[in-house]
Parts: sequence; C-alpha cells; structure tokens
Amino acid sequence: MTNFDEYMTNDNLALQAIIRYDDGREIRVFNVRNKRCCVFIQNDNEHFWLLRERILEPPMLHNITEAMYQ
Repeated sequence: MTNFDEYMTNDNLALQAIIRYDDGREIRVFNVRNKRCCVFIQNDNEHFWLLRERILEPPMLHNITEAMYQ
C-alpha cells in the first residue's frame, strides 16, 4: 500500500472528518479516489491505515472502524 506521505500529497485526498479522544488518540477520515480511508494517528505519530472496512495494519485497531460508522 502507498505510504502515508504519498497519500498526504495526493491531489485526490480530501479530509472528511477528524475525531479526537481525551487520551490523545486522533482519527482522520479521508476520501481517497472515491474510497473511504481512515488514518489513525497515535501520540508517537505512527500512522495506521484502514481502507473501507478492512484493517490493513495493525490488527488491534479493529474497533476504530466501528467508531467511523457510528
């Protein structure tokens, strides 16, 4: 999968929403080439991608997809 920096510089990227939690977690939901895409950003700035409803990495973030659709 394309890396985070390439997505961020892609002209087809459109930020749809930002969800912030009290513990510092942040979810950014994007629309990329007509596909819903979610970036989960931790305090250490690691980036985890979720494409549609399938988690690409890492598996412990399975609850983030549920949060997107509630």
